[in-house]
Amino acid sequence: MSMQTLIQNVLIIDDDPILCEVLRTFFEMHSVARVSVAENGVEAKQVLDDNAGKIDLISCDLNMPDADGIEFLHYLETVGSEIPVIIISSAHDTVIKSADKLAQIYNLNLIGTLKKPVNTEKLEIALSGYLKT
Repeated sequence: MSMQTLIQNVLIIDDDPILCEVLRTFFEMHSVARVSVAENGVEAKQVLDDNAGKIDLISCDLNMPDADGIEFLHYLETVGSEIPVIIISSAHDTVIKSADKLAQIYNLNLIGTLKKPVNTEKLEIALSGYLKT
């Protein structure tokens, strides 16, 4: 199955404009129809509310102003979200592993964790694993 058939709308949650542009370009090159960007968890909640049921994938940083990625993961748990999530962060490996464990405890659909700077090959591998299921 191709990314185009399963992933039409992506939400990128990150306060790094360069990474957001790299991810936007990556998804557009893979025929994703719409890429939304939020700088923090507060903006991300608004994007989800405005696009109820239409977001197919979330890329989430952990360290952001206002509402960070951990708070956002908790929010996803409280609303019972089944949206696939990939964590992309520059946080220390132990923090990323803790976020991974937390996502599992929250029963989130976590499809991968990647370290910044993002490696698009590793992103493709994480997504291809998800798309094969």
